[in-house]
Amino acid sequence: KASQDGRLMIVTNSRYMERFIKEAAGEPLASHVRTVALGVDTRLFTHGRRREARQILGLPQDRFIILTAASNIDDERKGLPLLIEALKGRTDLHDVVLVIIGWGKSIPETPCEVRFTGYAQDERLVALYFQAADIFVGPSKEEALGQTFIEAGACGTPSVAFNLGGIPDAVVDGVTGLLVEQRSA
Repeated sequence: KASQDGRLMIVTNSRYMERFIKEAAGEPLASHVRTVALGVDTRLFTHGRRREARQILGLPQDRFIILTAASNIDDERKGLPLLIEALKGRTDLHDVVLVIIGWGKSIPETPCEVRFTGYAQDERLVALYFQAADIFVGPSKEEALGQTFIEAGACGTPSVAFNLGGIPDAVVDGVTGLLVEQRSA
């Protein structure tokens, strides 16, 4: 994109991508790279509607709901196998429901109930899932930003994610969620 004075401007969505582009481009382009934070529609992504959201979605009121999402859950980089492995190590998951949003062909066997929604394009529906969840787990091994973490936070749903890529721009550790250093189940 060109700035008003005709100079080249490169805009990224996270500090991670800004550093990446600056290192890749080198000087003189590095001085033209800026981060512009992505926003979220807080009229849709808002908190305080858990009971109503669960009722609309047909989710149980009395169970702990873990939400995870990826455009393609079969993509190894999105880390669903890590989340499933972490759950398999537990024996106390009788009151847990794992809700998975995204494209995908196979859902691994887990020790808790799984509800697979498929890909959700309607932002209102996605917001309802965030509002219904007790926690959002994003086990991505690579992430330029992670808009889903911002949406979860806007809904008052804490996130758990690996401290990598652009995720620290989306999750405020200890405030809107937890950032985990060790990248394993």
